Amino acid sequence: MGGLLTRRAWLAAALGAAAGGARADGALVVVVHPKAELPTRAQVEDIFLGRGGPLLPVDLPLRSPAYARFYERLTGRDVAWVRGQWARAVFTGRGAPPRVLADADAVKRAVASDPGLVGYLPKDGVDGRVKIAYELA
Repeated sequence: MGGLLTRRAWLAAALGAAAGGARADGALVVVVHPKAELPTRAQVEDIFLGRGGPLLPVDLPLRSPAYARFYERLTGRDVAWVRGQWARAVFTGRGAPPRVLADADAVKRAVASDPGLVGYLPKDGVDGRVKIAYELA
């Protein structure tokens, strides 16, 4: 019986550590070119929902773990709602969805090379090539 409790305690501790690590690694940031003006949070939401704004959005692939987390943290809505917003924007001619890039490194390279873009990536992927506009923890 003592061995069973020890295994359960170990499993609980391991799962707790994994969950804590996932939360810490889950921080996402909105990034812009180092010389770009920082958009307001409302502008970032408008930009990523197809309502216009001073910058053009670049997106991660739908299959990316950060994709759903980003939109849920930014808008408080699920991905289906966000995709519906984009469908309406495209249908009414108000805009085109963000350009989808392969991964966080591609987003960082694109934003670093173009002051007219805004993107998002995991916080641990930020370096001096981009500037953090907002953190979405």
